[in-house]
Amino acid sequence: MQNRQWANTIKFHRQRLKLTSRKLAQKAGIDPSYITLMERDGCVPRREKVQALAEALEINADALLLVAGYAPEQNKNSSKLSNFGSEQNSDAFVPELFECVEALLSLPKSQQRKVADFLSAYIEAISPMPAADGKRRQTQ
Repeated sequence: MQNRQWANTIKFHRQRLKLTSRKLAQKAGIDPSYITLMERDGCVPRREKVQALAEALEINADALLLVAGYAPEQNKNSSKLSNFGSEQNSDAFVPELFECVEALLSLPKSQQRKVADFLSAYIEAISPMPAADGKRRQTQ
């Protein structure tokens, strides 16, 4: 199947990240000549390769699947989110946190990792200082 929008999308995001065709192929686990075929002729790979390209290009996989002509994935994180938002946790978190987690699930994994690193550093910075015995003091 050929798709000019697909070809332009792949080329645009590869150039946005300043990647050569060879480097993108390496990151996505695809033969470099296939990257050329996609950009030149608009050849659309199988679904798994589209998802690997989305990860390598640091873009939303569902959006790239749509450009490639595939239906987006079912939300594989929906069960995780429903457990996170279960009744037993409903009083433990403010509603805005649920919205943030939903938004995080749509980000590429590389951006999710950056958010996780930021949150970890922030939580550590605002946590109470350790007591002399090395355990963190509880604050009220």
